[in-house]
Amino acid sequence: MVHVIYHAGFHKTGTTSLQTWCRTNRRALSGRAGFLLPGVLRKEVSVWASRYSQFGEASDLRFFEDCLTERLAENGLADRPHLVISDENLLGHMPGPNSDAFADRATDLLRAAQNAVQANFDDAPMTLYLTLRDQAPWHRSLFHHHVTHHGETMTETRFAEGLAPLGPPQDLARQLADRTGLALQTAHLSRMGKVRHGIAAPLLDLLDVPRGQRGKLTPPPWDNRGTERAHIPAMRMRNAAALDTAPDAAQ
Repeated sequence: MVHVIYHAGFHKTGTTSLQTWCRTNRRALSGRAGFLLPGVLRKEVSVWASRYSQFGEASDLRFFEDCLTERLAENGLADRPHLVISDENLLGHMPGPNSDAFADRATDLLRAAQNAVQANFDDAPMTLYLTLRDQAPWHRSLFHHHVTHHGETMTETRFAEGLAPLGPPQDLARQLADRTGLALQTAHLSRMGKVRHGIAAPLLDLLDVPRGQRGKLTPPPWDNRGTERAHIPAMRMRNAAALDTAPDAAQ
């Protein structure tokens, strides 16, 4: 029976590094795990997850479940004892200043994913794997992303207030696991920096990789670190200028 490890986020918590690690070590772990990664999932599956998290349309949730069911039906995914599914969009669109519905819709997406897994692998165990960081730096990283890519015109304080319904990442992770009955495994960035395989270390435990084999694997890089520190002051100045010209958005 295949064990499904469902790495569904969170955004801005080292997910790209973990996915790069999976790709780099896929061949070395081929006898132990199959991998379903963003290169496949973002063609359809995570698109519908993002749409559902933003708009709450039942049809988008149904399309998400149907597309994931189809991807899981592809040949070879059940041939190994473990299957790693990884895409930070599986819980929905990156959280922003209006996150009141995030937890509820992320729960719906996880339940739909459980249905897709059961449709293909019957009673296969499923573990929710979430990468985490402390609340303040997480909010700051999300803010920098939104300002850089979406031109947010609001103060960082107001942005963080919009994220308040999420609560601390560790609490949100536990809430999602409790609502769905999934086993939960987390990897916290602040505690993984000195471990050879970093945020992939707990994954190695889930995959039952022997200690001797772990030393032969390539450690994860620190990919996609977000906005370069040198660019942040200028980015903040542009945002402040936009606030001056858009007072209603700054209230």
